[in-house]
Amino acid sequence: MIPDIVPCDYEACQVNINGYRVQIIEQFSALEEACGDSDISIMGKRIIGPRLRRQCEAILLDQRDLEPHGAVDIYFNTSFKRE
Repeated sequence: MIPDIVPCDYEACQVNINGYRVQIIEQFSALEEACGDSDISIMGKRIIGPRLRRQCEAILLDQRDLEPHGAVDIYFNTSFKRE
């Protein structure tokens, strides 16, 4: 976890960036809630299955997205905002 940078608990870290809610998920048990509460959910230590991926309202990044290059760039703009 990264508690020195953003507020975290045992399950996840959450940060607001330009009005976007981003969560970094540490525990799989927090993922379903994060999918409904955030704009972007990141779970880098696990591959998320297709059912949960389809049900997730947030943009979901998992180990499969991060592994090829070790990171991804995320650009924030006003054309995508959840009300």
